Order: sequence, then C-alpha cells, then structure tokens
Amino acid sequence: MPYISRIVTPNGTALSRVDYLAEILCNFYLAGAGQAYLIDRTGGVQTSNQVVAAAPVFSFANSYYGGSQGAVLIDGRLFDGGRQLEIGFDLVLQTLNGAPWGGCFALAAPQRYLSPCIGLGTPTLRVSVGSGEFGSGLPAYNPAAFIRDIPGTEQLTFHVGGQSDPASTARQNIVDTAAGSPAKTSTFSDVGQTDVTLRRAMLEAILRTHLINGLSFRITAIAGGDHSATSAHYSGRAFDIDRINGSPVNASNPFNQAFRNACAAYGATDVRGPGDEGHATHIHCAWD
Repeated sequence: MPYISRIVTPNGTALSRVDYLAEILCNFYLAGAGQAYLIDRTGGVQTSNQVVAAAPVFSFANSYYGGSQGAVLIDGRLFDGGRQLEIGFDLVLQTLNGAPWGGCFALAAPQRYLSPCIGLGTPTLRVSVGSGEFGSGLPAYNPAAFIRDIPGTEQLTFHVGGQSDPASTARQNIVDTAAGSPAKTSTFSDVGQTDVTLRRAMLEAILRTHLINGLSFRITAIAGGDHSATSAHYSGRAFDIDRINGSPVNASNPFNQAFRNACAAYGATDVRGPGDEGHATHIHCAWD
C-alpha cells in the first residue's frame, strides 16, 4: 500500500518550503524500487504538469518497505509556478517467487493513479500514484508586487526633469501594475498620457537582477518621463536607473557593467549607460 505525506511551510508571502515523502508498505517480502517527485499543477504556466523537484530513488531486494523523500524551497518571486502541486510516486514491484500480480486496488482519497497498472498477470508491476493536488501557500504570481515591496528595487516618486505628473512616476507605474491596472505615460511626454502594460520580461529582469545578481538599484523611469519620440518607455518596455548599490551611475561606478550584463542576460536588446551618448548618469535597459 502506498502512503504519501507532505509538510508545507510558507515563509512570508514570497517563499514556501515543501517536504514530501512517499512510502510503500507491503504485507509480504518482495523486490522493488521507487521515487517521489513534485509535479507543478499550477494552471496556465509554462511548467504546468512538469516535474519541478525529485527525491532520491530507493530500491530493495528482499523487504516489505521502501521510501523516498525530498524537500524544495519555492521562491514565488522568481517562479510563476508552484502554486498548486502534486506528489508523484513511481513504483516498480517484483514478487520473489514469480507469482503474478492480480490487480491494483482502490486508493484512499485524495490519492489517485497517475498511470495504468502495467504488468498485471506477470511478476513485475509498474505504476505511478499521485497524492492529489494541494496548495503551496504562495499567492498568485505578481512580479510588480514584489518589486513594489523590495527595498533593493527602489522606484522614484518624482520625475528627474522636475516636471510634475504623479500618476506616471516609476513608483506609481509599479503600484498600478501590481494592482492589475495599466501604467501611465506622462502628460508632458511625446505621447501624452496613455495607458500601457509593462512588459513582463522586463519586470522579471528587475527582480532577477536584484535577487540573483545581488545588485540594488534605483529606478528613475519606466513608462513615465520624457524620452525620444519612439522610445520603448512609452510602450512599457524599458526602465532607467541612476544608482547601483548606493552609488550614482557615472563613469566610475564599478557596478555599471555588471548591471548592463544582467539586463542583457535577462533579455534586454537595448542597453546603454555611461560611455554612450546621452547616458552619462543613468543606465537604460529596453526589451523588444
């Protein structure tokens, strides 16, 4: 009989640890092997129905028990899946005397079969069992909300040129996007005030640059501000920064290249900064 258990331990609103265990307990001796793993059951994400973590394989040659256990820490700021999960348990069981397997019996809810029982009528049985779906305790993926709340991704609450339009500051662009509303361009810009959707790849890059690359920075403009007439800012595909790790962006900031490299690594196709015309005091990252 398979037994599957878990402990889900949320850590704030950003992290959740999942400890999982799958065991097989029989009333006679046999040979077998098995493995437990976590399946992403979050709907509408790239990793849906894929294995996101796997525990070590176990095997035995003359016993009645085997178990496989693992643990994974899910970072909801960097991963849009992992909100709904299921523990899978792959089993191969072989009788020692060559007796054939007669059938697979009903499982206690919410456990379920993920595959047919293969090998009925033979000494070797193969089957996959699932725990049933469960939540990890993480909220729906919202990169703008994490940017809003992380001090290391500060956003200006005013425009660097001195113009007044509170609705289109970098901070307000993020606050609006986190709330599910469009970001706004500035009334004084080439396009006037318009509603735009901030590019998801850009938001994810902002988070990764801080959380993975370890750089803290200040965002001066996203959709708002006054830029060139065809600027990617006006379609929510670019952001500018003027400080990295507490120091102003200028030709002597030792973190300029690391930041530019991070933007490019996370998909930016237009990266400019000190040494490029018009970018002596800020770095600009834009996406197609």
